Amino acid sequence: MAYGFQQFDSSGNLIVDSSASTVLLHKLWDSVTVTLYPAPSDTGSASTMTAGTDYIIVTSGTTSFTSYGASSNSVGTVFTNSGGGASGTGTISTYYGTYYRDYTLTDLSSASDLLDNYIIVRKDTGNLFSIWMDDAADHSITYQSANTVRVTYAASCITAGFFMDSDRQCTTADVQTQTYDVFSIGKTLT
Repeated sequence: MAYGFQQFDSSGNLIVDSSASTVLLHKLWDSVTVTLYPAPSDTGSASTMTAGTDYIIVTSGTTSFTSYGASSNSVGTVFTNSGGGASGTGTISTYYGTYYRDYTLTDLSSASDLLDNYIIVRKDTGNLFSIWMDDAADHSITYQSANTVRVTYAASCITAGFFMDSDRQCTTADVQTQTYDVFSIGKTLT
């Protein structure tokens, strides 16, 4: 014989039954705050660079970015331009700051493991929360590799309009901060 507590709604439907099997949740991350900048989105020719601006190399082409402050000519290199526009076929994007962060999630083995065995809760202001989905609001959280998840800035930058919003170039004013709790789904308790 099982003992427990049961609660019914006004229509007689069972809504709480403490004698039923329950899934155990383990809290792994407690209020991890992630601040991310917009991802580079304004790809242009290296000839359009201005001195003193931070860039990320999108394609190196025939441009010598090392002559303009980059540590190498490799794609993904972030640098502060030291000399204005460059010649060649390379392309760049304005770099605003880190637009993704990788976090350790011990025992994570695959993308399906992330979806099946973890609950990620975004804590909004006023102690509201939302369960993370694959296309969550401002940040996306994806499987990166064994034991690693990547939180990426996923919002687009828009200007609110009277009849419709319009896309615009992101700036450092578009920085987004979100706070998350992460739970792993444990064994069933009976």
